[in-house]
Amino acid sequence: MWNFHQLFRFTVCSSVDEHKSFWENRDPIKRFVGPFIFFVIFMIIKKAEQYVKSQYRKDFYKFHVMVVKKCALRLADQLGGDKEILELAVLFHDSTINTHGNRIHHITGAESAERFLTKEDYPQERIEHVKQCILTHRVNDE
Repeated sequence: MWNFHQLFRFTVCSSVDEHKSFWENRDPIKRFVGPFIFFVIFMIIKKAEQYVKSQYRKDFYKFHVMVVKKCALRLADQLGGDKEILELAVLFHDSTINTHGNRIHHITGAESAERFLTKEDYPQERIEHVKQCILTHRVNDE
């Protein structure tokens, strides 16, 4: 049985030529794995949403996190960013502000994202990208 990381590498991280011909390939396993991997990613994002909602005040989630998410995804469309990475980073970027305060919330938010995504068997190299986004979102030390 393949784990998430193997499926991810098989479908998404293949070479450009393999990825280009992926959907054209009539191999039934490959045709199943493509949509399956996107479903798995969708479910990880939904689980992350549920997890972080409990960390935020309801109004903060609605009026800050969801607004940031909308802006980040719009920028990804315009500038070519990775929407999956951005969406996960947005969800966790302020998730520990209530428990750890503003000064270190970017560090503890990145750690929280890493713990959650590791439990979900999300690929480590992608976790690092999510963490980098979270760590760099804070612009001052006040």
